[in-house]
Amino acid sequence: MPSPFGVIAQTVKHSRGTADKSGMVSQRGTRRVALTDVELVTAGRERSRTPLRPRERWVAVASAFGVIAAALAIWVAAPPELPSAMITIPLVLGYAACSRVRFEVGAGSAAPTQLAFAPMMVLLAPALLVPAAIFGYALGSGRGNTDGKQWWELVLIQIGGCWYAVGAAAVMAASGVDAPSLSAAGWYFAAFATQCTADLLMSVFQERLLLGATVRDLVAAMAPCWTIDCLITPVGVCLAASAPPLAVVSVVPLLPLFQIFSAERSSRYDQATALGAAYRGTALLLGDVVEADHEYTGAHSRDVVALSLAVADALELESSERTRVEFAALLHDVGKIRVPKRILDKPTALDPEERRIINQHTMWGEQMLSNVGGLLADVGHIVRSCHERWDGAGYPDGLAQTDVPVAARIVAACDAFSAMTTDRPYRSALSVDHAVDELRANAGTQFDPSVVSALIDVIGRGGQTARPARRAA
Repeated sequence: MPSPFGVIAQTVKHSRGTADKSGMVSQRGTRRVALTDVELVTAGRERSRTPLRPRERWVAVASAFGVIAAALAIWVAAPPELPSAMITIPLVLGYAACSRVRFEVGAGSAAPTQLAFAPMMVLLAPALLVPAAIFGYALGSGRGNTDGKQWWELVLIQIGGCWYAVGAAAVMAASGVDAPSLSAAGWYFAAFATQCTADLLMSVFQERLLLGATVRDLVAAMAPCWTIDCLITPVGVCLAASAPPLAVVSVVPLLPLFQIFSAERSSRYDQATALGAAYRGTALLLGDVVEADHEYTGAHSRDVVALSLAVADALELESSERTRVEFAALLHDVGKIRVPKRILDKPTALDPEERRIINQHTMWGEQMLSNVGGLLADVGHIVRSCHERWDGAGYPDGLAQTDVPVAARIVAACDAFSAMTTDRPYRSALSVDHAVDELRANAGTQFDPSVVSALIDVIGRGGQTARPARRAA
C-alpha cells in the first residue's frame, strides 16, 4: 500500500503564546508535537484542500523527474521484451482502480496498489514496473481540480511517489529472473523489502524539506501500510508465479472490499472529529459560563490556559495529554459556580466553614463535567485533583507525587502563579520575580519540581518578567 508523496509529515505546528477571549492560544512561536490519529487526519484533510505551495511543487517536480530518470536507467540496463497485452493491460487497469481507493493514514493517505503491484513484480519485465505504476496512477487520478490541486499536479505527486517501484525494479533487474517461478521467492522478498525502503527514504527526504518530519514519525505512519502490504504480497506473488490469469482476476473481488473498509475508516474519523468539536464547544461554553458568573474567575482561567499549554509543550506531552491540559486549565474553576459570591469576593481570610465550602469546588467541577461524559468526564477527574500537592497535603484526596495526574500538576502550578501575580480582594498582586521565588521555594512540597522548572523557563522566554501586575475585575 505505497503512499504517494510519502505519508504527509506526522507533525503539525502547535501554537504557543497568550490566550485570547475564547480560551484558545494566540500564536507566538511553534513547537513540534506528536499528534493523535484524529488530529493528523484533520490536518491532512485541511492540507489536501489547499493548492500546492511553491516549495511543495518544486519538491514534487524534482521527485517526479528523479523517478523518470531512474526508470530510464533501468530500461537501458535491462531492455524489456514485448509484454503480453492480456496480462499487462488488466494489471495496469487494476492498478489504476486500486489507486482510486484511498485510506487516510495519519496526515496523508495510501492506496492498496500492492494488490496489482505484487503480481506486476512477477509477471512484468523489471523495466516495465515503473512505467506501469506511473501509467496506472495517471489513469486513476481523474481530471479536473480535485482536492485543491490541478490534475497535472496530482500526476506529478503520483509519479514522485513511485520510488517504491524503482526500488523493486532495480532488484528484479539485478536478479536476472526471466520467468515467473516460486524458486525466485527470495528475489521477490528482496524486491518488496527494497520497495518499502525506497518509499521510506524518499518520504523522509521529501517531508524533511517540507515540514521537518522525523524518521520515527514516518515509520510510525507507514507501518500500517507495510503490514497490509506484507499480507498482500505473498498471496499476489504465489498466484502470479503459479497461475497468472488468477492473479489478475483476484484483484476484482478484493477492490470493493477495500473500498468498504476505506469508507468505514473515513466515517469513523468523521464521527471522531465531530465528537471532538462538540467536546471543545462544550468546554468553551462552560468557560463562558464561568466568566459570566464571575468575571475574575473567567479571566484567570484563560491566563492559566496559556501558561499550562506552554508548560505542556515544554514538557513535550503527547497531543492527547495536551488537550486534557488545555481543557482542565480552562475548566479547573468551573465548580466555583456553586460557591457563593460572598465567599469568592471576601476581602478577609476565610473561616473554617467557608474554607470547607470553597474546597469542594473541585469535586463539584468533577460532577458537572462527569454529567457531560466522554472526554470531559476524563477532564473532570483532572479538575478534581488540581489542588492536590506534590507532598500529599492537598485536597480532596491527599494524592502525592505521580499519583496526581500530570495535567493537574501543571494546572496547579500555573494556577498558583496566575493567582499570585493578580490583585485579589484580600491582597495586592505579587511581582513576577516574587512569584517565581515562591514557585522555587515550594517546588518539591506543593508543586512538582519538573513542572516548576518548565514554568519558570516559560515565564522567562515569554517576557513574563516584564508583565505588570493585574487587578481582579
